[in-house]
Amino acid sequence: IISKMKKPKRVAKPTDDAEEHEQVAASRSNDRQRPTVSNQAALALKLIELTGGVDAEISDDAWLETLAITATKPLEIEDPEDDLKRELAFYHQALGAVHAAQMKMDRLGVPYRRPDDYFAEMVKSDKHMTKVK
Repeated sequence: IISKMKKPKRVAKPTDDAEEHEQVAASRSNDRQRPTVSNQAALALKLIELTGGVDAEISDDAWLETLAITATKPLEIEDPEDDLKRELAFYHQALGAVHAAQMKMDRLGVPYRRPDDYFAEMVKSDKHMTKVK
């Protein structure tokens, strides 16, 4: 015979007034806008570390190794909290970078489009794909 065991009661731990005050203050501080911090020296060091010291702006050969494109102007958004406008600004900045890279590749004579006569091996047969259509 199995006897029913009583579960121990859970007692809430009393909170300290100081802890509660800190939690409320922390939640209030998150509502305020944080100051912008721009550590230019650390950013320049990290850029050198990531690129291996190769400056893609100096030569075309170095650029072909990295294909790095930097935006010519910073993002200017009226309200950074507006997700749609912010994402649209990122989209336009990326689109500008793609156009700049395409122009540079055209100037260097580097092909970046797939040839018209290129056919990749397909997983499914053409007969199967006509059935799907």
